[in-house]
Amino acid sequence: MSPREPDPLRSALYLKRNFRQLLPVLLILALATSLLVLVLTPTNTFRRTHQANLHSLGYFTIVSPLLEKDFSPALLQILDSNPDMERRIPVKVFWVRYPMLVGEAFCPLILFEEKELPAMMDRLGVELEDGRMPRKNSPEVIMHRNVAAARGLAMGDWFGAAVDPDDATPGKYQVVGLFGGEARLTLGDYEHSSSPTYITSRSGDFQMVFARPGRKAECDYYLNFVKRDGDLILQVINADYVQNRIDKALRNLPLMKRFIAAAAASIVALVIALLNVIVFRSRICEFGILVAIGRKRGRLLRKLATETTLLGLLGWVLGLVLGYAGLALYNHLAFVPRGIIVDVWDPTAVWITAVLPVVSVAASILALDRQLRKVDPIAILQGRWE
Repeated sequence: MSPREPDPLRSALYLKRNFRQLLPVLLILALATSLLVLVLTPTNTFRRTHQANLHSLGYFTIVSPLLEKDFSPALLQILDSNPDMERRIPVKVFWVRYPMLVGEAFCPLILFEEKELPAMMDRLGVELEDGRMPRKNSPEVIMHRNVAAARGLAMGDWFGAAVDPDDATPGKYQVVGLFGGEARLTLGDYEHSSSPTYITSRSGDFQMVFARPGRKAECDYYLNFVKRDGDLILQVINADYVQNRIDKALRNLPLMKRFIAAAAASIVALVIALLNVIVFRSRICEFGILVAIGRKRGRLLRKLATETTLLGLLGWVLGLVLGYAGLALYNHLAFVPRGIIVDVWDPTAVWITAVLPVVSVAASILALDRQLRKVDPIAILQGRWE
């Protein structure tokens, strides 16, 4: 063989010539990879939904009294002494419950003075896409369109405990506008909710605190640790507080992902190793001749390892393409219309599924090494190999 001629025993040439024979191994790994992508990736909806519900807390902080029913003048004076606070406004805060992929989520319903609404929407980076703004002293609200989709609400619909006793939102409110954007929340009028004749007047007031530009961390620090007579006096709800609660609620989710990946990798590795052994035994004459003409078993094992690795990588990549394409299609057809957030292109599944080709290739090489050590070229040439 001249130096310019390609090696007829190279792995890529074998894979090309015997693609149909190796197709079951390729498809099993590809389908297992795509299945893991389809199962594991949607689990990011839990974290993404909570983050969207509380995205607005990156722009302001909500505080309430710890030791008093309402804000007294003395307590408000302590708030106003915060050197990093730009301003504050009184608000009422409730929650709007809506279904997510599994279970339920809650986005804030924030009620404040009608004149503050345009500035608040501008600060949050949300725009009214359908309908109109709530009128002053009315039970009207504008709602994030994905929350409305999840609840099955359209403009003009009413919601609240007065409409459905199972609803977590006290009173009743009418959806008159829908907006988009990253922050999931519902906004309405404070004056109506504070009316002495309305049920929500019984709930305590909150203060929405806006920090000076670039000083939110310092502003929140003051709110978290300000004391009177040695006691903390404010309940502070900010992004750090909520993120800590989310992390605690979802701390076991990675454990489930690792278990699913490990179980799938073990089963797939066993199946692929068995298939590779079957394929090897169908090539026993080839390897018997190679051993008979002096090819070292170590070199033959490297050839088998290269073939198995190339096949594993090809199956893994094909599985990722199939999995993400299928998830993107289902997200468009099912998740988005229901207001369910799924980060389709989350790379986490790439790293988790990478264990499949690694474990499968390792198991196959061990099994093929054992088979290769049993090869008896004399018995093969004499036709006595079983």
